[in-house]
Amino acid sequence: TPALVASAANPEAFEQRFLETFAGGELPVLQLTSEEEQYFATARAATLDLVTAVDGAIIEAETQADRVPADELAAQLAGQVFAAMDAFHEELSDARSPASTQPQHDALLDAAATFAAQEEIYLDTLATAAPPEPVGVDEFFGIFFGAMETADLASPFDAFEAACADLELAAYGLGATDGICLTDGSS
Repeated sequence: TPALVASAANPEAFEQRFLETFAGGELPVLQLTSEEEQYFATARAATLDLVTAVDGAIIEAETQADRVPADELAAQLAGQVFAAMDAFHEELSDARSPASTQPQHDALLDAAATFAAQEEIYLDTLATAAPPEPVGVDEFFGIFFGAMETADLASPFDAFEAACADLELAAYGLGATDGICLTDGSS
């Protein structure tokens, strides 16, 4: 899908390159620098760690929703999600972004920090929304995600996903063939 990403990023340049290539011109082969390869590998690993931690926490909550009080389980799950985002931020902060992706790197770090900064507001919202008894899986996740809407946490999360997608777009534009965000199930 790098061609789809490139066409979306700069349609005019993509069209020009396509027409030149179609008319017999050579298609340039993009090659990542070793610095870019290392950075993208680090970003991919950090994202995989984040996704794995959050998925694991959600699965754990699913298995406990029928027997653990919703307020305790919600606080536990939220703590795990925010800890995973903090770990992602720390891991990516330690990575050295190449100049070619510095703006996208900075935007992703800012988005992760903005999301993480909402933890206290979200926990307060959960504390008032989740009852002190088990409620079952469907009701539990209704409360958990409903509190995200109430605390306006969806907006920072959407900004995080958009920043990750922008970094991935930049990576494909430089010649990367592996995704970073892992949102489509690829790795």
